[in-house]
Amino acid sequence: SSSSSSPSSSSFSARSQVWVSPSSSRAKKGERVSFRCLSTIDPSLSPPLGGGIRWFRHGKPLRDSPDSDK
Repeated sequence: SSSSSSPSSSSFSARSQVWVSPSSSRAKKGERVSFRCLSTIDPSLSPPLGGGIRWFRHGKPLRDSPDSDK
């Protein structure tokens, strides 16, 4: 009889994953837009990734506004 080890479900619980991705939005320059997503982040990641998700557009990071609820 061969034995194979499989990872426990708890070993996967801390991995980062986006459950609900933000949808596209169009806006004129200077207009505000909101993007919503649902995710979990692996707490073992070092900042800045461990502190949240960073979004990029055309390779450049998007900035949070002061009233962002992150």
